[in-house]
Amino acid sequence: MEWYIYETVALDHHTIGTATPFLRTIDARPAEFFSQRVKKLYISYSVTFPEAQRILAVCTGLSQLICWTESRQNGWLFPYLNPPSDSISHLTHLSIKLEMTTSENALPSFSDEMYQNLTHLEIVLPPPVNLGIYIDWRSLSDLPCLKHLMMGDLNSWDHFYLLPVLRSLLDFSLELETLVVVTKQSEMLEALEAENFDDPRLVILPRFNLARGFADVLEETT
Repeated sequence: MEWYIYETVALDHHTIGTATPFLRTIDARPAEFFSQRVKKLYISYSVTFPEAQRILAVCTGLSQLICWTESRQNGWLFPYLNPPSDSISHLTHLSIKLEMTTSENALPSFSDEMYQNLTHLEIVLPPPVNLGIYIDWRSLSDLPCLKHLMMGDLNSWDHFYLLPVLRSLLDFSLELETLVVVTKQSEMLEALEAENFDDPRLVILPRFNLARGFADVLEETT
């Protein structure tokens, strides 16, 4: 029964102390217990940075990870997604901010190993224009397994530069089945309409919904 109880761990309550019961379990069990059982891990903003580090240190066999924990330390998530083992090969669903996997003086690279087996990728709060224009977004189109991509929350003052990126993804990502843009800002919605994408794969949503799970939201759009 424990295999099923711990297969999905969702720490998504909007209260402080969300992770406390699970951390007690971590203290009481060997690391192998979690690496073998926990496959889907959802960490919301309510989980603190130190708590997220402790949880990710033992949950190394994940197939799905949503991690929205807040931290001023760029690149902190990278070691957990690029371990010296083959556990990363099982990761197919990922929802993060790009700066979590990139040092302060470096640009995100979608050629990193962590992206190569992803079928679902969610880029939360993409970098603003002063940083985003230097990212090689074209390499997203080359990811061999990517079928569902989600980006947001987009706004006009930071993310107009992504409009040609979206078009390029629709034009050149042969495997892409769904491209979800999250925005409710009127200026961004008008800009998307003006682009006249005319592609059934493009879906616009007003908000994220962590509690329902990243995969569920995407699958409803296909």
